[in-house]
Amino acid sequence: MAKAFEIVMDSRKQIVEQLIQRMEQDGLQWKKGWNQSTNAPNNPVSGVIYRGGNRFRLIMASAIKGYEDNRWLTFKQAQEKGYKIKPKEKGTLCEKWIFTKEVELENKETGEKEKVKVQLEHPVVNYFIVFNGQQIDGIPPAPREEKRYSMELDNIERRILEMSECPIYLKHQDEAFYNPKMDCIVLPTREQFHSQQEFIATALHEQAHSTGHPSRLNRNLKGKFGTESYAKEELRAELSSLFAQGDIGINLEANHIDNHAAYINSWIRAIKDDPNELFRACAEADQISNRLMENYNKVLEREQLQDKEQKQSQKKRKALSR
Repeated sequence: MAKAFEIVMDSRKQIVEQLIQRMEQDGLQWKKGWNQSTNAPNNPVSGVIYRGGNRFRLIMASAIKGYEDNRWLTFKQAQEKGYKIKPKEKGTLCEKWIFTKEVELENKETGEKEKVKVQLEHPVVNYFIVFNGQQIDGIPPAPREEKRYSMELDNIERRILEMSECPIYLKHQDEAFYNPKMDCIVLPTREQFHSQQEFIATALHEQAHSTGHPSRLNRNLKGKFGTESYAKEELRAELSSLFAQGDIGINLEANHIDNHAAYINSWIRAIKDDPNELFRACAEADQISNRLMENYNKVLEREQLQDKEQKQSQKKRKALSR
């Protein structure tokens, strides 16, 4: 098991080195190549949607190798389906952490033994290897993803503004920020953004920060620019925005408005000093993006209900007018 731990830790260091290399090499364009691969990587056999650190690993692998297929299978799963891994193809390592185990304990009230899950004193780590759909022969073509047209992006933008758990103010200035004391978000006006995707990405980034409020997910938001805690929170907000954009299905065609050199350097410092920090950030970003998606889906469900009620009302009016 120590060997598995070492393999996972070495793999984490490699991922961090690759990310830092991309940031240092591409600067503001460090997310180049992510637009085709950010939608949640999934396993079509088990139905699993890869989350947290594993999601980041698979997105990173897709960006580096140019995969546009979001499906990932183990060698055994591909074999059982009658598919074949292409010659000389190498898989991507994913982590598996086990925090509980099942034991038999006596129920004090009944005196009978029952199987219950207990927390392990030390988590057990293991790993598994998966292959992208483009590395597999015989797998059916991936379903085509429909492009987001301007009208649909308008709807997505409106929902994202409506779903915010704190007020959002649009002002003609060059900063986007979340104010923890006032519990509000301030964004530049839409006209100041290069694209609608950039406006959406920035709104999601700042809403990710807002989830750190004590009444929500309660994170440390007191760090000042240039501090370690500030860099860590920025990394979580940016990853959350990336994950949420992928879940909504928006192409990452533009950079976040604050994605300038100072932010890039702060992220590099945070993960270079401690490679595990990237994976802690991924785990928290997963929680944050889940909350953002819950808020988004609530707005979407409300719209669908209103649309249904409107159609029923129109149907009744037509029936009465006959």
